[in-house]
Amino acid sequence: MKLNHYELVEKINEGGSGSIYKGINLNTGILVAIKVLNKTFQSNTIAVKKFQFEANQYLYLQHTNIVKLLDFNITNTPYLVMEYVDGMNMDEYINKITGPISINKVKYILTQLLSAIEYSHQKNVLHLDIKPSNIMINNSQQIKVLDFGISKTTEEDNDKMFVGSPYYMSPEQVTQAGIGKASDIYSIGITLYQMVTGQLPFDKKLNREEVFDKIINGDLDKPSTKYPSLAKTIENIILTATALKPNDRYTSCNQFQQTLINL
Repeated sequence: MKLNHYELVEKINEGGSGSIYKGINLNTGILVAIKVLNKTFQSNTIAVKKFQFEANQYLYLQHTNIVKLLDFNITNTPYLVMEYVDGMNMDEYINKITGPISINKVKYILTQLLSAIEYSHQKNVLHLDIKPSNIMINNSQQIKVLDFGISKTTEEDNDKMFVGSPYYMSPEQVTQAGIGKASDIYSIGITLYQMVTGQLPFDKKLNREEVFDKIINGDLDKPSTKYPSLAKTIENIILTATALKPNDRYTSCNQFQQTLINL
């Protein structure tokens, strides 16, 4: 399949609104990643505008740990062309390569993530869908943050409806009230939980509504119940990042990062 001067080689991921392909720029021979809006949304004006908004966010956010946008098209078949990251997403990395990740490696990886999100926050952009599958890691252990598809600016109405990934949503995302920078910090906390334990803070048998009940009641399984040998200092960091009330979490990604660095 071709889209203008890009050839789609293979599908590498699929989400609710779009699919990501490994592709080739036929003019340069360079490998790229191409996100294509699903056909069911291509005639939906709101979906196309959101897709264009995502492209604009990538253009606006220029950071070494945020995937770089190379090209985009919003007519006919809307698509985004991004740098190709030769590696795997963090979810695959945990499940197929490492299991629980060592603390030193966690610090190296997570400080990059926190640097990227601190940068986006300084630009008044909330990600709102931070999770391991939206974090690519290459062979040099450098990470790239993906998918600003449901991001929003801090000036937008906090009560506007936004979706997310249930396991990683903050209590305020679930209740749709008071969404802010602390929401991303919460999601990073859940991501850290999964990195150091290899698991999520919920029973896998729970349905979506039961997961949401636990989130809004602050009833997460403690990391040490999943991984008993986990250092108390790391557990405390996770518990702070995932505190029920936004004001009880880290005040910024910088503060979160410095706490990790100082371990």
